[in-house]
Amino acid sequence: MHKIRVVAALSVAFLFSASSAYAEIVRVNVHNIEKKGEINLAVYDSANRFKNGDGVVVGAIKDVSAGDTTFEFDLPIGRYAIKVFVDANYNKELDLNFLGIPKEQVGFSNDATGNFGPPSFSDASFSVPDNKDLQINLISH
Repeated sequence: MHKIRVVAALSVAFLFSASSAYAEIVRVNVHNIEKKGEINLAVYDSANRFKNGDGVVVGAIKDVSAGDTTFEFDLPIGRYAIKVFVDANYNKELDLNFLGIPKEQVGFSNDATGNFGPPSFSDASFSVPDNKDLQINLISH
C-alpha cells in the first residue's frame, strides 16, 4: 500500500512541477551516506503532509553507494520541507527499532532534528526561491 501511494504521489508531483510557470531549480546535496542502499527523498509543502508523510510534492528514489549524492527538482515558489532516508535493506520502508528509533540513516532539510520523533515542519522548512542549494547531513541512531 505504501509503495503504491509513493508511486502515485511521485507521478502527480512530476506533472505538477512540470506545469508550473514559476518554478525554480532546487539542488539538494545529501551527505554522509554510510553504506549502499536505496535513498528515498520526499518534498512536502505543508505541516500536515510533512507530519503524516503523504501528499508528496516531488520526490525521488535511487540507488546510492557510501558518500554523497545530489538531486535537482523544479519547485514552484513556496515553503517546503524535506525528509530523506537510506533504505539499506531495500524493503521500501524506514526500519525502526522497538522504541520507534530509525535503524537506517535519516535526514531532514535544515538538518533539523526532533525530540522523540521527526522535527516539525517549521524547523525543517525552507523557502523557494531564497534557498536553492540545500545541504542535508544524514544521521544514524
